[in-house]
Amino acid sequence: MMAWLQLTGSTEPFKARFPIAVDASSLGGSADKDVTVTFPKTLDLFWTTLGSDGHDLRITDADGFTVIEHKRTTFDYANRSLTIDILGDAGNVKWQAQQSSIAWLWAYVGDDDAGDSAVSTSPSGQLTGRVTAEAAAEVIRVSDPTPDRGEPDNRRSKSSGERRAYWFDFSPGLRIAQRAYSERLNFEEINFVEVSSVSAGSSSSIEVETSTRFAGNALVRVVVAGGSDGTDHTLIVKATTITPNDSTFQILEGRLLIQVRDQDDA
Repeated sequence: MMAWLQLTGSTEPFKARFPIAVDASSLGGSADKDVTVTFPKTLDLFWTTLGSDGHDLRITDADGFTVIEHKRTTFDYANRSLTIDILGDAGNVKWQAQQSSIAWLWAYVGDDDAGDSAVSTSPSGQLTGRVTAEAAAEVIRVSDPTPDRGEPDNRRSKSSGERRAYWFDFSPGLRIAQRAYSERLNFEEINFVEVSSVSAGSSSSIEVETSTRFAGNALVRVVVAGGSDGTDHTLIVKATTITPNDSTFQILEGRLLIQVRDQDDA
């Protein structure tokens, strides 16, 4: 089994999938959790691929193939309105959110053979999941650091009053399958990420963790704000991976040096 979903009995795999960023940053301990997600009207590929009855929607764990039950809370195809509850606690298939993290789930659409799998079970204590239509920009490619170098290879600058978004691309570190499954080589996926920052060896908390979003197969957006003029900060984005039917995961780290400078003519 590889990481792109194809239902038993379906003639083709799903046409498209979209990552869901689940905010578990305030979760004090790992636990099975339900999740509420509203899909944005501006996510055009989602709406043009989803069937007009919404029956072909499937939600999976970060591994890309473990299906988790969902309930349709609101649905209006013509007006592009859809909110669902993902039943990671109330459903039959449990999904565990890791404490102090932003977790990754998948929403699949585009299977003409898929019947309606939505259930009527009521959720409780839901976390919030978010899907973005934003395209990645200001991308930092995560790769092995330069040997014998103390500071991060990548650096950016901002003023103390700016709020900036940076995308981290973890694809160079993700392993792929030996052979295609469901017409794709996806194998290793991001399971969850943890975001932090340090300055002069101490936590600086310039990250806005609740604004973390996902895109594509391995893109993570992190927002930073604040910081005092003249200070340097290391933004750390740690991604823990998952693979199908295999306990061998990786922990990948993207690091970015952010220099806060309020430039002026003086």
